[in-house]
Amino acid sequence: MMIILLSCNVYGACPQDDASLVLFSSLSGWNTLNSALTITQRVKVDQSPTNKLKSITIKNGGALIFDDKNLNLDLDYILVESGGEFIMGSDSCPIQNKIIITFYGDRTTDNIIGTDLFDNQVAGAKGIAFFTGSKYQMFGAVNGPSWTLLSQTASKGSQTIQLKNNVSWKVGDSIVIASTDYGEILDYRGTIPKALEWKRGIAFPDQNEERKVSAIQNGGLTIVLDRPLNYTHFVKDYTTAEVGLLTRNIVLRGDPSSDQSEFGGHVFIRLVEKGQMQGVEFTKLGQRGVMGRYSVHFHIMGEKAFKVSDQIFLKDCSIHHAFQRCVTLHDSNGILVENNVCFDTFGHQYFLEDGTEMGNKLINNIGIRPRPVADDKQIIPSDSDVSVFWITNPNNTFIGNRAVGGRFGFWFTMPKDATGASAGKYGTENFYVRPRWQPLGAFKFNVAHSTTGNGFEIDNMEKSDGTTELAGYNPLIGPYPKGVETWELKSIDAIFEGLIAFKNRGYGVWARGGPLVFKNLTLFDNMNQMNSPPGPSIIMDSVMIGETENTGDSSFRPTVDVGGRSRPRLWSTNTEIIKGYETYDNGGPQILRNVLFKNLMTNEYRYAGALGSLSNAPFKHQTRNRYAEIKFENANRYYVSTELYDGNKGTNILDIDGSVTDLKPSGWIVTNESITLFNGCVPKPEWNAYKCPVFAEGYGQLRVTNVDVTATNIVGADGKSYPDLANPSKKVVRMNFVDMLRGHSIPALGATSGGTPRLTLLANVIMRGFYTIRPAYDTPTPAKIEVSLESNADRDWIIFSAQYPRGTQFTITSAVWSGQVTALSAASSLQEVVADRSKYFYDSESEHLFIKLENKAGKSGFSERWGFTDYNYDGFVITINAACPGNRCAPSAYRLPENVKYYHLKYIKEERYIANLQTCQQSTITTVANDAAGQGIAYAFFSPSSRTLDVAVHHDLTKIVTKIEVGIGEAGAERRLIPLHKISPYSLSRFSFDISYDEWVSLVKGEMFIKISTTQYPNGHLRGQLHCNNGKSSTGTPSCSLPPPLPKASACDSIDNNLMFNIYREAEDIKGWPYWDLWVWNGPNTDTANTSVNANYNVAPICGKSSFKFGLQSGGIQIAKHNAPTQTPNPIIDSSVFKYFEFFVKSLSGPLSLTLTFKDLSSDLAAIKITSEYIQHYKIDDTKVTRVRIPVSDLKFKSVKQNVQYIVITLTDRTSYKEFLIDNMRFVTNNATDSSTTSIVTNNDIKGVTSICGTQVTDPDPFTYIINDVSALPSFVMASDKPQDSSKPQPGKSNTASTIIGSGATALLLFIIYLLNTIAVY
Repeated sequence: MMIILLSCNVYGACPQDDASLVLFSSLSGWNTLNSALTITQRVKVDQSPTNKLKSITIKNGGALIFDDKNLNLDLDYILVESGGEFIMGSDSCPIQNKIIITFYGDRTTDNIIGTDLFDNQVAGAKGIAFFTGSKYQMFGAVNGPSWTLLSQTASKGSQTIQLKNNVSWKVGDSIVIASTDYGEILDYRGTIPKALEWKRGIAFPDQNEERKVSAIQNGGLTIVLDRPLNYTHFVKDYTTAEVGLLTRNIVLRGDPSSDQSEFGGHVFIRLVEKGQMQGVEFTKLGQRGVMGRYSVHFHIMGEKAFKVSDQIFLKDCSIHHAFQRCVTLHDSNGILVENNVCFDTFGHQYFLEDGTEMGNKLINNIGIRPRPVADDKQIIPSDSDVSVFWITNPNNTFIGNRAVGGRFGFWFTMPKDATGASAGKYGTENFYVRPRWQPLGAFKFNVAHSTTGNGFEIDNMEKSDGTTELAGYNPLIGPYPKGVETWELKSIDAIFEGLIAFKNRGYGVWARGGPLVFKNLTLFDNMNQMNSPPGPSIIMDSVMIGETENTGDSSFRPTVDVGGRSRPRLWSTNTEIIKGYETYDNGGPQILRNVLFKNLMTNEYRYAGALGSLSNAPFKHQTRNRYAEIKFENANRYYVSTELYDGNKGTNILDIDGSVTDLKPSGWIVTNESITLFNGCVPKPEWNAYKCPVFAEGYGQLRVTNVDVTATNIVGADGKSYPDLANPSKKVVRMNFVDMLRGHSIPALGATSGGTPRLTLLANVIMRGFYTIRPAYDTPTPAKIEVSLESNADRDWIIFSAQYPRGTQFTITSAVWSGQVTALSAASSLQEVVADRSKYFYDSESEHLFIKLENKAGKSGFSERWGFTDYNYDGFVITINAACPGNRCAPSAYRLPENVKYYHLKYIKEERYIANLQTCQQSTITTVANDAAGQGIAYAFFSPSSRTLDVAVHHDLTKIVTKIEVGIGEAGAERRLIPLHKISPYSLSRFSFDISYDEWVSLVKGEMFIKISTTQYPNGHLRGQLHCNNGKSSTGTPSCSLPPPLPKASACDSIDNNLMFNIYREAEDIKGWPYWDLWVWNGPNTDTANTSVNANYNVAPICGKSSFKFGLQSGGIQIAKHNAPTQTPNPIIDSSVFKYFEFFVKSLSGPLSLTLTFKDLSSDLAAIKITSEYIQHYKIDDTKVTRVRIPVSDLKFKSVKQNVQYIVITLTDRTSYKEFLIDNMRFVTNNATDSSTTSIVTNNDIKGVTSICGTQVTDPDPFTYIINDVSALPSFVMASDKPQDSSKPQPGKSNTASTIIGSGATALLLFIIYLLNTIAVY
């Protein structure tokens, strides 16, 4: 039998054992100085040339295969062309001996190696290049593991270390032991580039240490070092030091001149058919300052790694003492980078170059001591802010990696579009590649420590020119059409899990953007453990520890590192604050759930707080942030700096379950600003803040923007100039915000952003109040300001005023998110403004301009994430342009209007209700255990004019809540539930709904309840009856309004034909052409069903033999009178005769909201939303038939006699399909007006706050603007600020008021109002 051996490519087994290989030593010129070898056969490197070669080029069909023996190869470069192969061992037969390839060459930018013909990419000089179509495999035996951890503390002076894992390292191997102390600080006395200011201070050494192995003991768990350690490497709990093996059997290195020139070799990898490296050592590689010449460089491989049969990877390698990066992925996807060690290199170490890199996996790699580049060899600006992992596209996998040193450990710095060489390829607004929007691949179980900045950073995003900008990461589901905005796309959570960050001089985690989810974090020994601006973000199931037993080395900076431990500050300071979670100064929501804070107590060396706000920030915090299930061990629960910065003052954070404030069911954390405090707030001196109970009004944020602060009139009422007021860089008080009803005033410094002259001033305020501004030093009010009310919920409002002199001409407009700009109209009274945000009122007596700021985001204006609710702001901004006499917008005197404290009584007609939500109230309906946890409280404002109930529900069951319902039934009974739009059940829950006449009756009688259900009790966990809490009337009864008498009208009442113009009474009225007819159209395919009409519904008609039955969602129904020459009579409505349009209606599917549009032949007359003022019983629902009656005067007839050709019926709220009946549609005369019924309730029926069961809340509504102390109610003028040096912060004031004695008429008015409104107050 004959056996024929065919030539084949051998990748498994031992490729060097192939007997058919040509020996390298047999090639011509193999040992000739500077010879250039070309390999066209399969060649085995069997000997080491004693002379340096120039190059080796492996051509198509050629292969260079290394024998497993000690070999040295010195040359300028190696090029593997398409079809060529470069082989060292295999995965099953790795190299056991030492193979060293040294690359020689002087610094140059010439292309010496060659050009890849695939796309003309050049390979430069000095290194190895694998061109498109080539193959390589390099497997060195890994005497592993590649890296491990210390298992015990290795003290300074020790010469042995104990390891967590058994190792197979060898005597003589080089290793690196990572620091467990803070990062390096450069001595401020030296010459330090400006770009390195972030690490300038009182000197502190880099404590990463390189050693050699002298002996291995204890089965590979104990290593004896060649010399003692200079620093202690601490181990306990989550603190430990990485120990990385730097030595490998295969070595690629730069020549000895590389150290001086910083021009080493480089590895250049293109679209290879096979590419695998494992167990390779790369040292003195990278060419500092030369773009694209990195230690290991996967260059523009695109999707190639997904298309080849074998995974392309770099595993178990070491890259150390390199001059430019460790591993670079450049427009390359699908690469595996695993178990590598990177140490002591210049620039970012693991580097995703252009933002187009996706689907790569970086697993279990460590990076230690990245060195910043701040000289002329810097290739991108951010190399001065060096990081271990530089991540320009999040759509990659990062698992089990560890970053030590640098400014940032993990730096997510995504550009908007592809950068660098990829910018031209992908362009701007690419359909698929938007780095700043890409979803996160995976980020789990990574570790960052010992940086001089932040361990984990999402911010300072890369721009197209390589510089960075403050910007966040907003993960969105693609694709991304050109011109699309973020709000038009669906967001997706970016989940970061299991991160450990310690001993970072800045933040353990700084993460700007949202939605971001952080789970199972362990953060400790950082200056600040975490901040996540602006949100939405949630931190859950995590631990944050201020200080551990790892005291570090305090001997290097004895004046700074006091108290026996190293400290994070760069400089000596006595204002150091150690924080757990730090809330950012704008945006939200930032949510914490189930977080444990430890060892965060203020002591003699520094302040501390488990929770806090961004110190000395320029803006006040929005009120959207939430905490729940917070735990503390040896921790001051909250701390805020007392320095005069807006960010230190404006904090209002909702403690959902009372776990921070110990207030039930919930509480507010509030900083020391009188404008947000009220009776019930308790000072917490250790916090420099207060804890406040929840209350009906809640908080929002008032924003006033001086459109051009540089144009500010700086002359005060005292005639002096205050130039700092027009200089946005100066830290001075520029404005005071005044709560007019309570006489409280707070200062605001304001700040600009983006380098514009627009200066924003913020105040957190209590909703439903009256507020004004007063410029510092009584300088004139800015002529152009923008005003908005943010960080609140639908229907929240305030009245805002600013003073302008008499004779001022105003141009006032409003805008919303849609961009629609509307001019406000002048009102004749303040009452008109209170009722309508589209109007303004100027009071010439007090010189106050009044506007209303109201959120109309709508009932569905909220979003739910992670079991929490965030309420939307509708973008409503009012712009005031004031043309003042003499161009000086100063009033004659800064003062408040007389009797300002009565405004609430005079103009605000909302009434207060309250419900104590208890398990015992629900247990009478369904089974709830006596010991079931849970508390809640519901506040409601009822508007008798609009018949709307606006509800706020606080409870401590957010983790298990499933729904909130509103129903009718006296205590112990449930007659029916009121169908409502979707209500978010999570605390704080805000919703509003219109009530019918019968529901109003139930409300005042205490028969309306609020019920909360949970996963534990799905049919009801908490319940509370709503009771009037609006004070007492003069007779002692609760002071809530009764519903007025109802019209007596009934659907089947007969009306004389002479008193009406009939449209529909029975089916025969809809005869088709040329008479009345029905036309319909359908909505989009997303509708539940198509539009349906039946003019002869006779199963259960409202009246007579038939009714209209309609089904509708997004479509419409048109009742049309045909127009033809012979048509008689024409549908002419004489408005001098007919005064109302009416019909009777009943919903068959819950509450119904209709819009009717009236048209003639050519145009619309009016579109009428059928609100409660038109509805007999205030609401259309399925409980009864009601009449809709619209005055003809509202239909905007063009003349007295108007052709009404079409009546179009649509739904106002189109979120669901509705069926309903309509009957007796007609125009009627005044004589058809019906009389009223007698009210079915009296004042004696009004139910005040009453204990039903359990423990009654002592003061269930701790805050109210309603006042009964007449002595506290005179008008007042704010005291003037005393002039002071404007270079220093101007102190704010609170509770400053001076009294003006009113006239006799005023005193009488006060007394009358007092008698009429004797009510309970705080």
